[in-house]
Amino acid sequence: MLVAPPPDKGADSVPATHQSVVADANTTASVVPVPPEQVVVRDTGAAKLLDVSRSHFRRMVRDGRAPAPIKLGGASRWRVDELRAWVAAGAPPRHRW
Repeated sequence: MLVAPPPDKGADSVPATHQSVVADANTTASVVPVPPEQVVVRDTGAAKLLDVSRSHFRRMVRDGRAPAPIKLGGASRWRVDELRAWVAAGAPPRHRW
């Protein structure tokens, strides 16, 4: 579930417009700064957005439990809006996404 934090509870020095809150039923919410102009992220950025380690995120992708990357040249990138929509939909396996 992705929601913006209340105006009085923003993260440290990051403006509220540059934050996403990532939470699910099994974890507590965490504020992840993501610049609004950033459209795609590397695996490290996607992992940070989802609050998991890079290796765990790569396993999720490999096992079909996370959205597939797009290819920009030879580079793999994940669309930030797709990751947010995927989490909002309950993080379903790729075959149902």
